[in-house]
Amino acid sequence: MPGMVDYEYDAEGDVRMTVPQPIFEVVAAPELAVWSQAAITTFIRERRQYEAKIAERCSTTGEVQETVARSIRTSLKPRVLEHVTHYILKKEVESVTDAMLLAEMKRKVGGMVNDRVPDVSRLFAELKMDLEEVDVEARIAKYFMGFDRLVEDNGLTGMLGRGPAVGEAGRQRLKMRCKLLLTHVTPEILKVDLTRLVELTHREAKVDDLALHDLMIERATRQQQYYLMQNEMKQSSSLRPKEDGGAAAKAHGRPAKQLPKPSSIQGGGRGAAGPRKPPRDGCLVCKGPHWARDCPTATAEQKANVEKML
Repeated sequence: MPGMVDYEYDAEGDVRMTVPQPIFEVVAAPELAVWSQAAITTFIRERRQYEAKIAERCSTTGEVQETVARSIRTSLKPRVLEHVTHYILKKEVESVTDAMLLAEMKRKVGGMVNDRVPDVSRLFAELKMDLEEVDVEARIAKYFMGFDRLVEDNGLTGMLGRGPAVGEAGRQRLKMRCKLLLTHVTPEILKVDLTRLVELTHREAKVDDLALHDLMIERATRQQQYYLMQNEMKQSSSLRPKEDGGAAAKAHGRPAKQLPKPSSIQGGGRGAAGPRKPPRDGCLVCKGPHWARDCPTATAEQKANVEKML
């Protein structure tokens, strides 16, 4: 029809779109159903991932992140929200903001459960370095992430968490953090190597987890290279066949030296191999062309006497 735009159609009669339509995955916001330290820690961790996905989506579509993302207030179950606002914040639900709720969450997860001081040595005993991981950077990354998860799950962020050292309290926090990170390093040879370096030449790693991280990767990489090379050499030596004198000489392009043959003993030793020539003077009994012990006419007594003479 005149005045109407002419579209292209596919085989099924649908209009061909000139601009591809954006496709987004459904990003569900995490919810908080229990006001406990473990639940809040998980909620904050998942909330951080949720906000990062929303920010990435908004950077593509041009939407405003605050209008797209679900608020923290609505992410709390109604009963939990009412309890926190009334008993903890002592405010009305309508006057509570996301910033207030987030600050209260961080306060709760930043302290120890029931103000109980845990046995730190026993707590971090489960922290292990995955030695089956060949990639050294990946191995160290798993180790540090496992450490941070233990810190968060046990409410030790304020005492062992990441972050710059602000004041004496911050310095003591990083000092204890680096000490625990160094204590549980494996294998033992890497731990000893790092401990010596931190004590003597890399003292900044005592209070700087970034310096400790880089030093750990550097030394672990060197040890991994040496370990793999040593294994390769062991395997090569076990697969290489043993070379005798002739083969070794052949490999070097030189003819093999002929080893002298053992001379035969008159009278015939039992250890001699192969046929032997008869004695030059003949048999000592009958003068025949054979040895005395092979003489067909000599008696046993005569053969014994000849053996004694020899």
